[in-house]
Amino acid sequence: MTRFHAVIEPASRSPQCFRFADLELDPGRKVVRRGQEDIELPKLSYELLGALVQAAPDTLSADELMDRVWDGAVVSPATVAKRVELLRQALGDDSADPKYVALVRGHGYRLLPPVVEATRTPEQRSTRRLGLAVFGVAMAAAFAAWLFFDTSPAPERSVAVIPFVSFSEDPEDEVFADGLTEELSHALARVNELRVTGRTSSFYFKGKNADLREIGKALGVANVVEGSVRRSGERLRVTAQLVDAESGFHLWSEVYDRQMADIIDIQEDIARNVVRELQVTLLDADEPLLAAGASVDPTAYALYLRAVSLSAYGMLPTLAEAQELIEQVVEIDPDFAKGWNRLAAIHGRRLFVRDPGYPHSPAEGMAIIRNAVSRARELDPDSAEVYANLGGIAWVFEGDAAKAAPLIERALELDPSDVNLLQFAIDFTTYLGRIEEARDLTARLVDRDPLCMMCRVLLTKSLMFSAQWAEAEEQLRTLQVMEGSGFHWNLGIVLLFQERPDEALASFEQHEGFEYLRVQGRALALHDLGRAAESAAALESLRQTWGEDRPLELAQAYAYLGMNDEAFAVLDSMLPEYLPTLQTEYTEALFHPLYDDPRWEDFLVRIGRSAEQIAAIPFTLPTSIERYAETVPD
Repeated sequence: MTRFHAVIEPASRSPQCFRFADLELDPGRKVVRRGQEDIELPKLSYELLGALVQAAPDTLSADELMDRVWDGAVVSPATVAKRVELLRQALGDDSADPKYVALVRGHGYRLLPPVVEATRTPEQRSTRRLGLAVFGVAMAAAFAAWLFFDTSPAPERSVAVIPFVSFSEDPEDEVFADGLTEELSHALARVNELRVTGRTSSFYFKGKNADLREIGKALGVANVVEGSVRRSGERLRVTAQLVDAESGFHLWSEVYDRQMADIIDIQEDIARNVVRELQVTLLDADEPLLAAGASVDPTAYALYLRAVSLSAYGMLPTLAEAQELIEQVVEIDPDFAKGWNRLAAIHGRRLFVRDPGYPHSPAEGMAIIRNAVSRARELDPDSAEVYANLGGIAWVFEGDAAKAAPLIERALELDPSDVNLLQFAIDFTTYLGRIEEARDLTARLVDRDPLCMMCRVLLTKSLMFSAQWAEAEEQLRTLQVMEGSGFHWNLGIVLLFQERPDEALASFEQHEGFEYLRVQGRALALHDLGRAAESAAALESLRQTWGEDRPLELAQAYAYLGMNDEAFAVLDSMLPEYLPTLQTEYTEALFHPLYDDPRWEDFLVRIGRSAEQIAAIPFTLPTSIERYAETVPD
């Protein structure tokens, strides 16, 4: 469901056109023009631009943009960053050298050119303004998000750590407070018998001043940890309290007036007091819950906490900023193992997604990753992050799943509660074609972190791979409400397999991303609607325009349409150049029609993914599921 928000139009006068640089925004027609040409913008991109225009020259934080553009929908700062990037692409802007929209690091986004109000034409003045109906749509969608939560009684030994509030004058300390929250949450998640809500769901309530009892109901937890942080130079005041989510009574509270050097001790003390109050047994009474090392430079640790909050699994737009911070961390304290691990992970993600702003060549990036992991392993040989990074190198960059499997399994044994690691393991398990195992673990993740978009995306993928179409549709529609829009291509595929081609076509037509996916979807839906000529035209357009650059999508279209010879011809042409892609994407739903063709088994052997080849890879996720289940009690 798309969000509208009437932020552009002044209430006391007729709405104006707004001119900036070579663009003009017309609130009446809800279009953006460059000269005489209208620029087609999706609704969310248009509303985002409108919010920045109205605020210019001021900066809007991610939270302010979420409130103004998504208006109650469940989104994250990563969603805002992604939408900004889509807006830039539509306007022909460059994030490295922006002309229109600039990132103000640590603060948010602002419009660069000055804004001038221009007189509107009589025709434009007659356009009706957005009214209360728009507000009703947004409120209805916000209310729908609450329906995703389980209404059964919360387990007694369950807790959510909501983001600590920063009362410091420096805006950067808000990111520090977020990192402290995330590390504290992870520390508690390491305790057996204690159910801890995941990061995304907890961070949904950041800055919303919601009643703690309502938070407890929404997240299905019996207890909530909240607090605040105030920094002044090296002085630090941290307040923390544990609240019974049903009664609202305080179970424990503490104020720490200490030095920055004591931040790890403060976090450790908070975690242990929460555990004591909830009468939960620690993994080992002498084992540090934070496992940060014997001593860490306080400045380095403060930067590390900020980097943590900017580099969660799946957060790509803020990785460059996180990299700058973590490079400072290892320079200040070269003996901090977690800093080296985070440095390797950030470089790995940027290299894997081919981040256009990444400043190193692949060879240089791999050298940095290997050196960082080697240093981390020297400092902390039993670190789960070390083994996860080694597994990632073997799997993603060396293409050796057999080598990666025991490394990833070892990481899970060392820390089965790390949500980032669990998501990584689910991706690997899906890659191996062990769909049911991946689906079971992902369902547990969603149960723990119901507002985690990435978790639901992984679950949806598993459901689609295993042909559970109705369940996949339910998850996709949930994601659309959470995100405010999107997922139209995936929904179209699911609708096709449920023999609802008319709905599928409508969904494909709403796809806002890559045009080749929309064209591919049209070819499939039109075929199922019996519109053969139009389907053939769309398929030919896909082949001629994108076939060379997007052979996977062309092969998928051929497979679904029953054109097996053509599908296998394209798949054959993709080897060996596209081997890693095929090893990852061979489980995609559109390839299902090929399963009965005897050539499919031969193809699986050629890409190393036959049943026998997979069985030979020593990876036992069920053990990890059992260990993870211990951290998520019923």
